[in-house]
Amino acid sequence: MRRWAARIHMSSLDSMIHDVYAEMVTIVCQLVLQTEKKNIPRVRRPRAWVEFVFQHATVHGWDSFTTVQITMDKKTREKKMEEVVMPASVLYEGNYIYEGSVTEKTPKGKKMMLKDAMSLSKRYWEIKTEQGMRQALYQEFLASYHESEVINREEE
Repeated sequence: MRRWAARIHMSSLDSMIHDVYAEMVTIVCQLVLQTEKKNIPRVRRPRAWVEFVFQHATVHGWDSFTTVQITMDKKTREKKMEEVVMPASVLYEGNYIYEGSVTEKTPKGKKMMLKDAMSLSKRYWEIKTEQGMRQALYQEFLASYHESEVINREEE
């Protein structure tokens, strides 16, 4: 009788170990896929362009631009897309922040985030269509862009 109970206990333990192992493998695979997505060659230059625009905007400021915001209705679980006009920047205490963003909650104002820089970079110059309002800035980016440096930074 005890042997039979031990077999049941071991088989449930094996099942638990297998489940934990399967979950660990899933997590590792997801992490690997996230890393591989960042290293896809056709994505490197657009990502570098967004980072360049982000750095440029934090140093020189930006004009007002529109961005698409996706929100989910909690009751219906439907995703809603809406265009939001982001205000231009103002220089405040040595940093560029969104105009009108100084409040009690954010006494230093709101700075630009990388997500916002994605929308701004698309407005400045869209790589796919080769159209935009800041072609000179994109040419400056191309002159300073070296893919081998980007690959080396990603590997570190």
